[in-house]
Order: sequence, then C-alpha cells, then structure tokens
Amino acid sequence: MYHCPVTFYLVGLPDEIARIIEDAQPQPSFTHHFTRSDEPEEALTAQASAIFADATGHDAAAWARVFAAHRQTTTTVTLIVTHDQVPAVEPYFNDIADLWIAPLSAAEASWRFNHWQRACKRYADSWETSQYLEATINSIPSLVWYKSKDGIHHKVNDAFCATVNKTKEQVQGRGHAYIWDVEADDPACIE
Repeated sequence: MYHCPVTFYLVGLPDEIARIIEDAQPQPSFTHHFTRSDEPEEALTAQASAIFADATGHDAAAWARVFAAHRQTTTTVTLIVTHDQVPAVEPYFNDIADLWIAPLSAAEASWRFNHWQRACKRYADSWETSQYLEATINSIPSLVWYKSKDGIHHKVNDAFCATVNKTKEQVQGRGHAYIWDVEADDPACIE
C-alpha cells in the first residue's frame, strides 16, 4: 500500500474556500499539510505538491508565471480566475492543472475540491496497480507480452527484453518484424 503526503499551498484564497480545503477529509492513504500566503512565494511554491490560488483582483499572468517557474514538475496548480483573466493565463495552460472560474460559491468550491481529491486517488491507485503488474510480470522467468489486435507490443517483461536483446522502450509500440529482426511480420503472430 502506498502513502501519499500532499503539501497544499493556498494562495490568496478567501477564508471560506481555504477552510473547505483544510477541513476536507483526506482520501485513504493520503495525508494533508497546509501552507498559506496572500501572494505567491517562490519558496512555498517549490515545496508544494498542490497549489490552489485565487488570482481574482491580481495579475493572474504574473501569478501563473511564478507557479510555472518554481513548482515541482509533479505539482498540480489550480487557479481561480475570472472569465476576463483567462486570456492572460493562456500561455501557462501547460503548467495549470485546472481553472476555476470566479465567482465561486462555497458549494461549487467544495464539489470541485472533492472532484480533485477523487482524481488524485484514482491516479495514485492506477500507479500502484501498474507497479504491481510490473513487479509480477518481471518476476516471471518466461516471456510475457501484451499485444494489440494489429500485432503491436504494448507491454513486455524483462525476460522478453533479454531474449530479443532490446529495451522495453525499443520493443513497446513495435511489431514482430522489428522486435525479432526479421523482414516481415509473421501472419501467425498477428492472428
């Protein structure tokens, strides 16, 4: 079982919305820690695993720029903006996980945060399942592979890679001919 500590950085949030996030029960296997500030701080941004910021009434592009420049690559940023601020933060869309459009009622903020929590839980559960699958197939000494109907290999184990003398990155996404160094795909293997 995994343990997922989440360090929340709450920036410029009204107390009502900040309390919704701080009072929310963590999902199973998750723990929450919180920091707050009125405006973005580089050091707190760098320490956060989840940022929730209300940029309404502020320079939203400047805030997004700070988050983009100083966040960890795995940190999610949720930015609350008005419709009018959306074009200003558009250059930072790749660095923002979600936009919440203000005005935002307490009920909507609660629903959105609960939705965010469930998505994090699904992602973590999926990661754990993937780790179980990798550990299981790589502990099997026989060749293990998963192929699509068109003969493309999507997952292979270490024994398969050792046999074909190629890495998983070289094998996954490729067909029979490339993997086995032959001129044409074997119709029997595709079938």
